[in-house]
Amino acid sequence: MAAKPDPLGVQIARRCSKKSMCGSRKLKKLNDKHRQGAMLIARGMTFRQIGEELGGHPGYWGQLARWSPLFQECVEHYRQMLETARRGALEAQGAENARRRRRRPRAVTPFVAGIIGERRARAERLRQAEAQVRQLKLENAKLARQLKEDSRRPPSQPLASPRSAGGGLFAGGPLGRSYGRR
Repeated sequence: MAAKPDPLGVQIARRCSKKSMCGSRKLKKLNDKHRQGAMLIARGMTFRQIGEELGGHPGYWGQLARWSPLFQECVEHYRQMLETARRGALEAQGAENARRRRRRPRAVTPFVAGIIGERRARAERLRQAEAQVRQLKLENAKLARQLKEDSRRPPSQPLASPRSAGGGLFAGGPLGRSYGRR
């Protein structure tokens, strides 16, 4: 006697429960593309980026990452490898930095000491020149402000020329004497 076929609802229920438990198919063996995808996931790429890089739908890579224990184990293995490599690189960088800090300074030769002295003297002269320039600029600004204020102020007395003051060109010497003609 032939077995009765299962009703359609039972078949659908079985397929849906199998699919929801372990993805569309159970992955039994990893190929190179699966390993590359696991490495990219371990590096932090998205499923869309992996799909563009290796081919395949992003949903496929998501299903593998969520439902396949073999794929998850491979991803975890690559994460541990990356973390170990990262830790080793940080330790090597720290050792290199410590080595650089411990390095003793070299003795300065007379030639190098002369160059250092010249550069320090040149730097000091430059600082002095810059200070003088700043001082002159301040004085110039002060004079400009005074001129501006004087130009705004109305004159208290009209300016007199030496000739109009009486006595000619040489009138009004230091002792009140005239140095002009007699």
